[in-house]
Amino acid sequence: MKIDKSDNLKALKLKLGEELEIELDENSTTGYRWYQKEGSHSEVLVLKQSSHTESDKKAMGAGGKRLIKLIANSTGEQKLKWVYWQEWIGEDSIDDTFEIVIEVE
Repeated sequence: MKIDKSDNLKALKLKLGEELEIELDENSTTGYRWYQKEGSHSEVLVLKQSSHTESDKKAMGAGGKRLIKLIANSTGEQKLKWVYWQEWIGEDSIDDTFEIVIEVE
């Protein structure tokens, strides 16, 4: 299943073994990145990949995408939350959040 920022605050269902792919806009040239704040130590969903891809635009300061892939590893429910921030500044730099609840059947 593929989702993006438009799926923020939704509850979704996955089947055991199914992959969840999340794509979020990210501009790492500004120091802002998506960081997982909740659900990172889950056994229900296991992180397969988290990577940044640059935009096709070669302009200075052009953004890109954060691609997060998770695998439904066991049955249950898990809340996941990411914050878009400059990690070295901390909570005061949070510019956006992305939250979902996943039920694995």
